[in-house]
This record gives sequence, C-alpha cells and structure tokens, in this order.
Amino acid sequence: MAATEVKDQNQSSTCWSFSVLSLMESELILTDSVAYDFSEMFIVRQAFVEKAMRYVRMHGNMSFTGGGTLSDVMAMWSMYGILPEGAYRGMPNVGKRHDHKELDETLHTLVNTVIANVDQFKSEWLVSFNQILDVHLGKLPPEFKAETKNTLLRLTPRGLPFHQIAL
Repeated sequence: MAATEVKDQNQSSTCWSFSVLSLMESELILTDSVAYDFSEMFIVRQAFVEKAMRYVRMHGNMSFTGGGTLSDVMAMWSMYGILPEGAYRGMPNVGKRHDHKELDETLHTLVNTVIANVDQFKSEWLVSFNQILDVHLGKLPPEFKAETKNTLLRLTPRGLPFHQIAL
C-alpha cells in the first residue's frame, strides 16, 4: 500500500496535525493516485491563532496548549485552506527539528498577559502573537504554486481550499 513518508513531530505537541494529515494524504493516494505532502505546521499555526483568540475572549477559562484533535485539523483546513509542506515547513531554519517548548511558553505568557491587562492591549496583541509565530514557525509565503489533478494553481497564504482536493 502506497503511503507518504513518516514525519517527525519531535518536541512539539502536534501529533494531532501529523496524524490527521497523514491519514488525509494516504486517502488521497488511494482515491486520486496522487501523493500530496501537506504542511502540518500551517494547520498548527492557524490553530494557535484561533485558540489564542478564544482563550482571550473566554478570559483564560479554557485550555491553551499546543495539543489538538481531528476536528481542529478539519476546521482549520475549512477556514484557511492547506499549504503543501514545500511551501511552509514550519521551521525557519533548515535542518532544525520541531521543538515548541519555547514557543508554547512564549505564547502562553503573551495571552495571559493580555488577559491580565485587557484594556491596554485591545486587538494589537494579535500582531505580537503572529510575530512570535513568524520567529518560531516562519512567515507564511505571499503565494505558492500547487498542482491538483492536472491543474497548476497559483495560490495565496489562504492555501488550497478543501473542496479543490477530491476526498
């Protein structure tokens, strides 16, 4: 049975993104006979932003971690599309391995600071939040090229919409 290569999440709490996207890639090989390699960290990045906004809106009365579930992957893909691994590795330094200890701590500190000082930050905190993600995961590409079936698409950071991939 054809499958995509095994990927290493290393020191990140992102098994949820790796496992679900691996399943999706394998299903696409079976149905399309096309091997896709999706960016787990694109989904993780979008999930971090959504979780942070919910966490701040709920005044910290919910969990804010790097963990997630199948429904997080599907929701992020539906909302933001998907990027191929080649367009967004989620590691700004080539050859590095995923290590989110510092990222998780920094993001957690920021959202808790925002909650404690909500009147001072308003919505500007999200700019800082995304800058932290840029440093640790890399900036999103302004555009990228992707091939689906027999079509070459030029896409924006919104990514490849779910409906353009036959599942």
